[in-house]
Formats: sequence, C-alpha cells, structure tokens
Amino acid sequence: MTELSRRFVARLRSEARCEDGFGLVETLIAFTILVIGLLAVSGLTLASATQARIADRWSDIATAGQMVIETVQLRGYDSAVNRTDTVSVGGKDYPVTLTVTTVSSRVREVQAVVDGSGPASTRTFTARVYRPRSLPMPYDPTGSLGGGGGSPQDTTTPPDTAISQPDTTISQPDTPTEPVESLLTG
Repeated sequence: MTELSRRFVARLRSEARCEDGFGLVETLIAFTILVIGLLAVSGLTLASATQARIADRWSDIATAGQMVIETVQLRGYDSAVNRTDTVSVGGKDYPVTLTVTTVSSRVREVQAVVDGSGPASTRTFTARVYRPRSLPMPYDPTGSLGGGGGSPQDTTTPPDTAISQPDTTISQPDTPTEPVESLLTG
C-alpha cells in the first residue's frame, strides 16, 4: 500500500468514529418507539373513556333506585306494593321492579331492582317502610280541646300531674376581659 492510500484509509477510519447527526437506522428506531408510545397512550384514553361511561351508567342506575325508594318512603306504608315502574335518569329509561315483603303488622321491606339493560348492570336497593302509630288523644274531661272528652286511659300524663312551664331565661355567653387584638397577637 502506498502512503497515500494509508492516509486515505486512516482518514476514513477517523471520520467513521466521530459521526455527526443521525443515520437512517437510528431515525427509524426512534420513530418506532414514538409510535408504540402513542398507541399505548391512545389505548389508555379509550379504556378510561369506556370506564367513565360505565361509571356514569352505574350512577344513573343508583339514582333511579334511590328515587324509587325515597318516593315509597315519602308516600308511606300504604304505597309499598308490588309493581313495576319506569324511571328516567340522564335521558335513559330504567325499569324498576318493586317487591314488597311484610315483616310485621307495622313494617314492610321494599326491594327495588333496577335493570340497567346490560351485563352486570342490575342493582338492588332495600329499605323499610313503617306504618305510623296513632297518638292517643289528651285527657280533656270538658271537651274544650276538641278531643271529645277522652278518658284517663288515653293519655300518658295523669290528670293530677301539673305540667311545668319551660325555663325561658337566656344566659349571656362569657365575654373576654382582654381586647381582641391582644388575644390575636398573643
């Protein structure tokens, strides 16, 4: 080899060692890693959107069941009967089946089953409805209270017991003896 060819080869080797910039292979590898990362992020976004829709549906189902239970409790003991209702929540209608079980002469257990029309979307809500007790008429031998006289057995307060008046005095709260500024500063 001649001196010129040796210098040429040495120069090529030195230039090959200190490359400037990116080559085609490095660029393709970086692009591939970027695409894989973007696909993972888009998959996560789709999964979270799906979970948000499911959570929204479950929330609507819970709202429908709670509305029915609260309506039955508001209307009282006599409204607790077996039936099927349709409740509209969030622009969607949900069928609700009420099943009533008599626990005692004063207690009914109401079970509301909300069908969300999908897999694992049926929810059950349970509440108890109580029949109110009638209060006894106060003993009024003269009939001036409109109770028709009543009898001594109708009341919890015997007629010879005096009813005391409540204490209506108002006590003032203790006021600090130091100025407020000194309490705040310390």
